[in-house]
Amino acid sequence: NENFPLVALLVVCMMAAMNTISATSISLEGKYIWMLKVFPVSPWDIFKAKLGVHLVITVIPAVFCTVSFAVAGGADIVTILYMIAATIVFILYSALVGLLCNLRFPNLTWTNEAQAVKQNTSVIVATFAPWGMLIILAVICLMMRITGTPVTKCLSTAMALTLAVSFLLIKKLLGSGSDQFIDL
Repeated sequence: NENFPLVALLVVCMMAAMNTISATSISLEGKYIWMLKVFPVSPWDIFKAKLGVHLVITVIPAVFCTVSFAVAGGADIVTILYMIAATIVFILYSALVGLLCNLRFPNLTWTNEAQAVKQNTSVIVATFAPWGMLIILAVICLMMRITGTPVTKCLSTAMALTLAVSFLLIKKLLGSGSDQFIDL
């Protein structure tokens, strides 16, 4: 089936969106967040470290699943490369959403780590917001496929849209996100 790569990618990205490491990364600092603020590093450097942890832990298994699905579905090498790129771009977007959510809804007054992770509004928002993005991208790709657009064109369109939104999120992190972090 020609649409299998899109469906497989949707499944992998939905699973990857459930990995909300960056959505708790600020909250896990707890009452010791002041230590990060006194170090001679910019908030952006701290954000990059937190995003990096999310990416390393999430990208490797997601790419493995993407390649496994693609090979099982008989996708050609070009489609597989597009699928891998789209997976990585979406995980970046998901990590950015999680970090911004945690800046907006931090839980710094927890008594054990489970509270910071399980009782945190940012985790809920950071799980469902990327799913909303996936629904939008799926509808766009479905409309494109109905008109006969090739799968690789659908994937590149989805990546372009996701990168554009990710760029806006990075801009927000650099601006008001840094201010929010300093004010915590």
